[in-house]
Amino acid sequence: MRCGALLVTTVAAGALAAVSPGPALAAGAGVACAAAAAPVAHVELSAETRQAVAAYKAAHDTARLPATRSAGARRVARTGALACAAAAANRVVLANLNQQGQITNYYCGPATVAEMATTRGTPVDQRTSAGWMGTDPNSGTSVDQLVRGLNHFVGDPGGGSYGFASLAYDPTSDQRAGFVSNVRSDLTTYGGWPVAGDAWEVPGGPHLVGHPDVEIFHWIEIGGLGDGDSATYYADSATTVWSGVPAYSWIDTQTLVTILGGRGYAW
Repeated sequence: MRCGALLVTTVAAGALAAVSPGPALAAGAGVACAAAAAPVAHVELSAETRQAVAAYKAAHDTARLPATRSAGARRVARTGALACAAAAANRVVLANLNQQGQITNYYCGPATVAEMATTRGTPVDQRTSAGWMGTDPNSGTSVDQLVRGLNHFVGDPGGGSYGFASLAYDPTSDQRAGFVSNVRSDLTTYGGWPVAGDAWEVPGGPHLVGHPDVEIFHWIEIGGLGDGDSATYYADSATTVWSGVPAYSWIDTQTLVTILGGRGYAW
């Protein structure tokens, strides 16, 4: 899966920041919780926009993940990272949600695994996770590679392991509801586990916060829900790729699910 940074030739001059020689770690739990109190701009996508995004993805998809692929059932509740209650009402965010700037322009997968492992208290560096998964400069990190990486470095062998839930190009209402239910389960029922989102951003469609309006494939770490589950909180490793990308952001949940359409998420 190619990270967005490989498409930098289409970005206007001045839009990029230099790639750091090493991971840029967030300041810690206080940063994640403080940022979680920020307001969310809820933007409802029109049916026309959703249809246009889905049509673009259907015409340009080269991966074509199985539509029925889904995460396996959790065998037991997994204990772990506690969530913090954000200042804003009805929000829950993993208190120690880690963020790292990706150390190369195709390391969004290794960075996401490193972030999630650190969030869970079992740190691994990006180069180690990249080497173990077989991340490639041309193709990045595939779904299978990332899920194996999560189960090796992050997942709990004694409990439920990570699995991938595929989404339609225009996710159905059941898939949209399932995303919210699964993320909330990992955050609360299963004891505080982050989720990996497989974003596919298309020209003219919705984008993650601070990303340019070009086609981008990008992994992110999801670690919070709020405002009646209408907002989702995530950490973005692209802070070392584009200068306007925040380490942590809230995004409208249904907008995010549209961005994940045609790919999915590991929970």
